Amino acid sequence: MSMRDYVTACCLGKRIIVIDEQKELLRRLKEIGSSIALTLIKTFK
Repeated sequence: MSMRDYVTACCLGKRIIVIDEQKELLRRLKEIGSSIALTLIKTFK
């Protein structure tokens, strides 16, 4: 998040959530997405 985005969000009263383990979270979400896609492909063949 850029400084500009942060300041804008603060001024608009929006909630800001910081995720420390961002890389690990993204890796796991990609795995979940891949699993769902494979399941759908197998289901509709």
